[in-house]
Amino acid sequence: MLKKVSGKLPLYRQVYNLIVKQLQDNKIEKNFAGSISREYSINRDTAEKVLDLLEANGQVRRIPRKGSFPGKAESG
Repeated sequence: MLKKVSGKLPLYRQVYNLIVKQLQDNKIEKNFAGSISREYSINRDTAEKVLDLLEANGQVRRIPRKGSFPGKAESG
């Protein structure tokens, strides 16, 4: 569960930062918006925004109907 922070960062950025840390520590193998939503008690739309940001920054690659996995999208 996400602790309430003083509000300096938007909620999606707080969750993004936590997930990036977990990715760096190799503690995450796969993510879904639904699991992020439940784990951090956030709206599913916010979880999707987190995943969009993770993908845009090369932290995860998204595979439709499979989930989001650590690492950059494969080319070609």
